[in-house]
Amino acid sequence: MSDPESPRRRDADLEIIDNTTQGPSPRNDALGVNLLGEACCQATEEMDGSGRGFAVEATPLLSRDTTHPVAKKVTPYLALLSCLMFAGPIYGWTPMQAMLVERGAFLYECDAEEVIVESSDSACAAQIETLSAVYSLASFVNEGSAFLIGVLVDLQGSEVTVLLSGACYVAGYVLIGLFDWFGDWCLFVAFMLLGVGGMGFFLASFRAAGLTESRVVFLTAASCLYDSSSGVFLAVQGILNLFDNNYGHFRVAFLLLAVLSLALTIALAYCWRLSGCDAVDHEIDDRKNATALRLKDRPFGRGQLYTLEFALLATWVTLGMFKAIGYLGTIYDWLDAIGDGTNGVPELISGLVVAGCLWIPILAYLFRIGLCASAHVINLIGLAFSICVCIPTVTAQIFGAIIYAAYRAAFYASVPNFCAGLFGQKSIGRTAGLLYTLGGFAALLTAPIVWAGESGYWTAVNIASCLLVVPMGGCVLSLHLFSAEPCLALRPPDSGVS
Repeated sequence: MSDPESPRRRDADLEIIDNTTQGPSPRNDALGVNLLGEACCQATEEMDGSGRGFAVEATPLLSRDTTHPVAKKVTPYLALLSCLMFAGPIYGWTPMQAMLVERGAFLYECDAEEVIVESSDSACAAQIETLSAVYSLASFVNEGSAFLIGVLVDLQGSEVTVLLSGACYVAGYVLIGLFDWFGDWCLFVAFMLLGVGGMGFFLASFRAAGLTESRVVFLTAASCLYDSSSGVFLAVQGILNLFDNNYGHFRVAFLLLAVLSLALTIALAYCWRLSGCDAVDHEIDDRKNATALRLKDRPFGRGQLYTLEFALLATWVTLGMFKAIGYLGTIYDWLDAIGDGTNGVPELISGLVVAGCLWIPILAYLFRIGLCASAHVINLIGLAFSICVCIPTVTAQIFGAIIYAAYRAAFYASVPNFCAGLFGQKSIGRTAGLLYTLGGFAALLTAPIVWAGESGYWTAVNIASCLLVVPMGGCVLSLHLFSAEPCLALRPPDSGVS
């Protein structure tokens, strides 16, 4: 049975056929072979957007001549390494908080009686609240700065973004390592710098996708490594546990991280410069036609943002992030409510998120079936983990945690792939950054959900999580039915599926 075809997509195909039948224009004659080459590149890019043709994909950056081919090959690997080391360590907050508590961060918030009574590895409520405020501010800055950093990536290039992000990381780690000298207040500044720098490294890595044979595989890997980077502080805590509880070891560890950040930043920025491929990011955006046939040929702004595709994608991303963040915000209270708060599920969730890189080969295969088809699969995975959460047993919660890890990895990896397929590489920083920023505000919307759960309305909370599949599925179905973009077809024409 053939796939239902979008009326807009059919009209767009007819327009392409009509344009090919027209006689050559003086401009076409002047462009000559270059025009044909541009059309071929566009065809392969659209094929990649639909998840097909990775082995023969020829991206403009990959074919650009350079006198330093080694740097060109090393850049994608260093970009992925930067995602693993710097993209999201702040989200591994539990071990970081434990290390700060052990070293007396914000201990002055506790009353004198509490300081005497509590042991060295315990914390008073006021101290924990202050440290939680540090984390909340850092995570908000990380998500809220995504659009501005995306503008920087698209308009100034990856080299500049990497250098600024590396400076943030070096300063942040130095402040953490020497917070007893600067004062506990510097922890607010330090983790804000890590939040901004992490998003900078993450979005700057998207440009390196053009240096690989498969853009989709690279973007998927970068997104999964973002989650895996939350294990950096866990690794630091494990190393420090091998020694005594001395503040000197803590200081040395984070000063060494600052040196490592500086070295990797310089290496990555230098590779971008030697590769000669970052120059494309500095070129003037020549997309002037706001009504061009393909969204990737339109200028950023009214041409791309004021479209049905962006509105539907933004809605889907916001709802998906609301679902993912809401689960983490309520699962611990839900486990306590069913009497299973000490069964190890929270530790399982944290471990599965850190192990997000293990999903890379599976997700790379998933996106080969097309963007909309993979989005439908992601919606069903989200429904599956929500159903597991509704069942008040330990076994169901374990299965729910495993399925949630798959949903989280697949959903977050889909965002850059949608942006690259729909809006093109010239806008991927701004479009992905804007979507991350909009989705980040979903964290603010989870407060009523957390309150409802703490108030005992668990049935309503869990059912609402299941019902989110309806609007999310509607967004994806509308993208397929009402968009002319080939990459949004459920069965791309070149897929070989009849």
